[in-house]
Amino acid sequence: MIIASRSKLLLGVALMAVALGQQASPGLVNFNGVITGVSALGNEFHVFTNPNADPQSAYKKEYKTVDFNSSTTFEGSAPEDLKLTRGVQVIGTEQKDGKILATKIVIYEGNSPVRANKNTPMKLPNGQTR
Repeated sequence: MIIASRSKLLLGVALMAVALGQQASPGLVNFNGVITGVSALGNEFHVFTNPNADPQSAYKKEYKTVDFNSSTTFEGSAPEDLKLTRGVQVIGTEQKDGKILATKIVIYEGNSPVRANKNTPMKLPNGQTR
């Protein structure tokens, strides 16, 4: 009985939030792409996601605007490495305005982060180290 009451309460809160026009909290995103533009202010850039994705796949090709701040971590790269046509991976939070507030950014040149030390082992997505 307590579980049923709790479920009804949660449903009521959710319906009230919808009725008041409140949106769900922004979602966490993780995507790869190519840098297509960098703002003159130096705290925003534009990305075309999944440029090499098969059109029949579930990977979406879309343009995203990414903001970053002093809390953003640049791994193996730095803000000054944001250059047109370089690869980038972004982890962040989608904001209500559609922009992404990055928590982590990795800028690539080829298959390695721009500032990767050639002697430092890299952990690959499949778990192997090279």
